[in-house]
Amino acid sequence: MRKGSDEFIFKVHNAVSGVPELSETVIFHSGANPIKLKDIAEISRDYGETDYINRINGQPTIRLTVKKEKGVSTLKVAKTVKARLEGVMRELPEDLTLRTVDDESKEIRKNLKQLYLLVAIIFSVIFLLVLLVLKSIRPSLLVLSSVAFSVLITFNLIYFFKISLNMFTLGGLALGFGLFVDNSIVVFENVLRNRESGMPAIRAAVVGAHEVFLPVLAATLTTMSVFFSFAYFQGRLKIFYLPLAVVISSALAASLLVSFSLIPALSVRLTLIRAKVKKTESRYGFKRILSFFLRHPLEFILVMAMIFIGSYKWFRSEVTMGEFFRWYSKERLIVSVGMPPGTELRRTDEVIKKFEQKIISQDYELEVNTSIDAERGALIITFPAKIEASYRPYLLKEELIQLATNFAGISVGIYGFDPQGYSSGFGSGTFYDSQIKFYGYNLKKLKEITSSLERSLVRNPRIKEVKVVSSRFSWWRLDSFEYILKINQEALKKFDVDPQYLYFHLQSMIAGNVDIPLKGRIQGKEIDISIKFPEAEEMDLKRIQESLIRTRAGEYLRLNEIARLEEKPIAGSIDREDQQFQQTVMWEFRGPSKASQKYRKAVFSRLRLPPGFSATLETDRFMTTEEKGQIRFAIIFSLVLIFMILASLYESLIQPSFILLAVPLALIGVFIAFVIADYPFDSSAYIGVILLGGIVVNNSILLVDHINLKRKQGLPLLEAVLEGTQERIRPILLTTGTTVLGMLPLILIPFEEGKRQIWSTLALSAVGGLTSSTLFILVVIPIIYAYGDGLHRWMRMRTAEWGRAWRGFRLGKR
Repeated sequence: MRKGSDEFIFKVHNAVSGVPELSETVIFHSGANPIKLKDIAEISRDYGETDYINRINGQPTIRLTVKKEKGVSTLKVAKTVKARLEGVMRELPEDLTLRTVDDESKEIRKNLKQLYLLVAIIFSVIFLLVLLVLKSIRPSLLVLSSVAFSVLITFNLIYFFKISLNMFTLGGLALGFGLFVDNSIVVFENVLRNRESGMPAIRAAVVGAHEVFLPVLAATLTTMSVFFSFAYFQGRLKIFYLPLAVVISSALAASLLVSFSLIPALSVRLTLIRAKVKKTESRYGFKRILSFFLRHPLEFILVMAMIFIGSYKWFRSEVTMGEFFRWYSKERLIVSVGMPPGTELRRTDEVIKKFEQKIISQDYELEVNTSIDAERGALIITFPAKIEASYRPYLLKEELIQLATNFAGISVGIYGFDPQGYSSGFGSGTFYDSQIKFYGYNLKKLKEITSSLERSLVRNPRIKEVKVVSSRFSWWRLDSFEYILKINQEALKKFDVDPQYLYFHLQSMIAGNVDIPLKGRIQGKEIDISIKFPEAEEMDLKRIQESLIRTRAGEYLRLNEIARLEEKPIAGSIDREDQQFQQTVMWEFRGPSKASQKYRKAVFSRLRLPPGFSATLETDRFMTTEEKGQIRFAIIFSLVLIFMILASLYESLIQPSFILLAVPLALIGVFIAFVIADYPFDSSAYIGVILLGGIVVNNSILLVDHINLKRKQGLPLLEAVLEGTQERIRPILLTTGTTVLGMLPLILIPFEEGKRQIWSTLALSAVGGLTSSTLFILVVIPIIYAYGDGLHRWMRMRTAEWGRAWRGFRLGKR
């Protein structure tokens, strides 16, 4: 209200004493007769409508979800929340209970305990191997202490770089324990070899460390260099693998510092106890074998080439490639139910209860969490560790699938505990194992392309069913219809019907309530007021069309006099990615998954799309084309960087080429390991291959560098190759053994039935590649070195001759 230049808020305070007074309210007059609210409506005080339902083991619950902020410790937040909840529980009525349903910190603590146990096992294995070779506890403890010092220094670097200390970074440290000890082993072994040859302790420590400084530096730099390309990773690759790269690189740098400071200083005392070891006849056995292969180099190289090609073909035929790294901490059964549009909450609850009763009736311990809203419902079933490892979850899954087959007209999905899932749609839809996504700016043309492919696919007898969907959030197509009310504008104007009134009238009839929030103060309390139309539950299309509409003049007419209803199929949704329309063609292939993948790729390769349109095989489960490109770049970049480092250290282009031969030799082991282990070759396996490129060259560096040293000491080429290889067998086998045995627990020890350890595929790549490369480089590298050196000398002579000829040519022209 206004009074002069002032504006006042006018409020009528007239509180209602209760429902009887509210029912006596006069809402309008019919002539001289007052019409009260009780004359046209029934007024009652009741609970508000339930929009969703939560239950635990069949008991109604109110769910409270607590989410932590980014960068905050999950364990710390969980501890604080639990402490606060204890205070809340003391204030609750006795018949109410507060129960933790899903505690992420509990799972993290369990995994951390398993990781600590894994670290203890890895330490023990490495210590026993070093002790077996050195045959003395004190030197073995010295070598092992280098890992502890390296890790402690790394923790400081982790804090400096502000890297989160989580399961992935801690798992990365455990993965690298065998790598961190390698530098110390090489330095100590060389000091020990000099002592065994009769050299004084201090001189043995100084000379031993000096002799291996270049190869150890080169080996560390090559291993660290493979991680430099990780800085260019984007998206998921950056999130998962960049912290791993920083952690392992930091630990390797720390291990280099420890190996040339702590190890030589303490080895002066610890190597005094070793006596000179006599060479036995068995130590010459390897020389005879290597001499034989040096006399038959071509035959051995051909055999190696055949092994490489054969293992690669075996690998491609048996191993699934391209999946993105997946790590599940907890196994569970999931039942999801989708109801047709417009289904009431009560009806959805009835269907969910049938599954819930089947689950609760089991005679063993489990927990089922139920969440329901009007058109959807989900049940998440978890089991204690003992039950989870038994046959019972699989049997329950089969029983639930059998129950799901009794329902028609609804969508049911059942997943968990094995790759085989069950899914039924509103119609005859099932889960589709193959799909291709199409993108384009012209929706009409895009539909023509997908329809053409659909017609082509249905002609294949191996294809069971084909669907085209527009939504990127659903893998089914909902074959349903919508009704469109088409209003006659001339009739609307003729009968003078208010369009806004018409909208609210129809909305109230169909939805059953007035969609306007109302509140009233009754008996001193503010209460929500809801206006409902019970007739809406019995409303059908005929009654809607015959419903009465009031004009502005107060006259009535039927809806079908001013509008008509048309039925139209729903295409799903129209989604865009990067401003492009997208549609997905899905089909179910009758046959094994490997054949399904090959057929999908064959269909994709035959596509011929017009300009402006594109297609992709990518899904969230598999690596995208961009991610594969980043991996390829990282592999090429790391190999080029390794070559550049070696070329600068050795001032040669030939010897780095010899050293890099370890990489294809390592791939043989990778191929065979994944076939035998039956692991998918996922993104972590690719990272393992990148890491492997930096590791396997280390043994080649030790070998080539020592052969060079023997030649500098005056030994002929063949004798230097034989002697240098023989003297490097022990450090090569020892460093490989510590790395391989340090990673094996990640592969061989599943703490829970059917679950792989974190970074297990990465470890499998490293273990398989290191094993094969170690066995083969002890023969291949000496052969290539012996015969490649002659080629090197020949090239140097030819280069010198060409240089003299060029200089003579230039002098002649003058």
